[in-house]
Amino acid sequence: GERLLVEDFEGAFVERLSGGLLRLQDLAGVAPLLAWHRPELPKVLTGRLRSLLEGSCDAWCKAAGCTVDDELMFGRALLRHVYAGRPREERLEVCKKLLPAEQRDHKTVLKVDRDDYISSALGGVQELSVHQLRRTPVVLHFKGEAAEDHGGPRRDFFGNVGARLVEELPKLWKRLPKGALVPVADAVAESTPTSDRAGLDDVGGVYRACGRVYGLALKSGDVIGEELAGFFVHQVARDDTVCLEELQRQLSESDGAGDIRASRAILEKKLSEVGLQGATLSRVITHTETEVDLVPGGREVPVTDDNKAEWLQLHLHSKLYGSLRKAADAFRSGILDVLGGAQRTCPFFVLLEPAELARAWAGAAVTDEHLRQWQEVTSVSAEIGKQAGWLWEILSDGDEALRGRVLKFATGIHRLGAGGLQLFEVQPADGGDESLPRAMTCANMLQLPRYSSKDILDKQLRKATEWCDGFQVL
Repeated sequence: GERLLVEDFEGAFVERLSGGLLRLQDLAGVAPLLAWHRPELPKVLTGRLRSLLEGSCDAWCKAAGCTVDDELMFGRALLRHVYAGRPREERLEVCKKLLPAEQRDHKTVLKVDRDDYISSALGGVQELSVHQLRRTPVVLHFKGEAAEDHGGPRRDFFGNVGARLVEELPKLWKRLPKGALVPVADAVAESTPTSDRAGLDDVGGVYRACGRVYGLALKSGDVIGEELAGFFVHQVARDDTVCLEELQRQLSESDGAGDIRASRAILEKKLSEVGLQGATLSRVITHTETEVDLVPGGREVPVTDDNKAEWLQLHLHSKLYGSLRKAADAFRSGILDVLGGAQRTCPFFVLLEPAELARAWAGAAVTDEHLRQWQEVTSVSAEIGKQAGWLWEILSDGDEALRGRVLKFATGIHRLGAGGLQLFEVQPADGGDESLPRAMTCANMLQLPRYSSKDILDKQLRKATEWCDGFQVL
């Protein structure tokens, strides 16, 4: 009898939440009592949250005696209660279900000039309205190229953005010693002339436009192909409350373990042994002459053995977080322009850890395991079976760089997203040993001539993947 009462209780909650005025606040109060493995409750939760994020619940919230912000915060708690610990791919799918519904009969075209890549991309994306970013599919058109965007040009665009940021905006983005990308310090960025800002008037506008691009990549499930610094993603998606041990770990991940500030030695050794004699509770921002106090009047407070740990935490926090606060705020605003919500309620920020977000943007190199999965989902024409066999042998023997080039040649991306490849085709192409392979990136298709040997296939494949850039060539 007791079990039936619980089931009736759950049924009543689902019925009232679907058609009445039951708030997420009420549901959160009894969440541990409910069977979330049943599909009805998660469906109702995601439906209500989606309406809240779309801004279509104001009247309902007024009638229910609550605010949209309060309901979103209780929805945040419920999302974590239900989905924390689930596989990343499942949580990503939940996030995508909570995105605003798109108007599939309308498309927004983002025009990009390969010769002026970042300026044209950021200028174009800055001009889009929030409605266009959230409610319409954004398709890519490269200037002077005939290819329509059925997925290939879009993947190609996102796959080139990260590297291009550093190449074309070197005064606003930099690459850390271990390869991750991060904005330069706010003080440095704000001193750059307008000519170094991708044609945009203010630095905040540049970083917000960059955030919009990264938000669009998350929305479409595409990879940027470059890693963002973990501490920057943490500040964008979470906050800047970080303990000393975590700050040291983040510094080690980005700059390398050789930096003494990332080790216990700096706390265990004397000031003279670590070069801190005469230091004060202040910091000079890298590549500037600007000195900032780490505490009020810090320039007058000497570092001692007693306050060394405090100095280190303040110093690293200023370096990794404080000096990037404006860039992080603008970048986050750009992401939220696309995905909706706020820092504490955007589903992607709620359900994904900062490291998982970073991996979603960076993608993964084609490892042996990924290569096996790639081969498993591939459909091979019988006419080209022998050449396809040679292809897998070449890729198996090749390094990750070669695999990435072949992947980009055939799909538009050089690194794999969270779910890997879902389909791939190897089809025959006209021509003989003198011909290069071809590709249809929108269809994830590689077309191989009937080469007479594995060596010729290897040579022509490498030539094609190294020479070809842009859909006009393919």
